[in-house]
Amino acid sequence: MWSSLSCVACCGSARCKTEGEVMKLLTILLLMFVVAACNSQPQITVLDQTFNREQLAQGQQIYRQYCAICHGAQGEGQFPDAPLEPDQTGRRGAPPHNDTGHTWHHGDEMLV
Repeated sequence: MWSSLSCVACCGSARCKTEGEVMKLLTILLLMFVVAACNSQPQITVLDQTFNREQLAQGQQIYRQYCAICHGAQGEGQFPDAPLEPDQTGRRGAPPHNDTGHTWHHGDEMLV
């Protein structure tokens, strides 16, 4: 029974060649999981740069302190069609932090 379930889960069909084939695959998957779980410093990759959890937490704190007041806690912006150009008073709306806003114009050096 378990070998049939393993075949369905791993191969997508119940027609595996041997039970040994299934056991090899399950062993490899288990080893991959153990190696990934033992990583002492989890890394997060954003735009080809890798950050550890401490750096990510620091960035989140900076965003909450300096950016969220206008751009929103989730980066949603003040309103969907916030103007990128200044209005008659010279002020701009805070656009969302996505590809429709202006965030991509600012390099890391400017934001730090």
